[in-house]
Amino acid sequence: METVSLEHQIQSVQRHIAFLKKEQMELLHDLHLEILRLQKHCSELTHDLELKELEARQQGKAARFRLPRGERCAAGGEERQPGASGAGGSPGCPPG
Repeated sequence: METVSLEHQIQSVQRHIAFLKKEQMELLHDLHLEILRLQKHCSELTHDLELKELEARQQGKAARFRLPRGERCAAGGEERQPGASGAGGSPGCPPG
């Protein structure tokens, strides 16, 4: 009788081990998919950031190309034409 009980326990443990192995494989598979999803999302965000940085650099270059036609006021950063004068404190700057 004791042998039968021991055999049932062994079979039960083997079933539990098989169940845990299956669960572990499913979990690992799901984790792998999540890692792939996060890597893709990270790549998309990196690409978006690079585009925004490129646009900002291009806008900065465009602003620098405008500088020779005028100067920047010290107070507000508005562009003024050389020789113009206004009531804003600095010659040619619009009033603040």
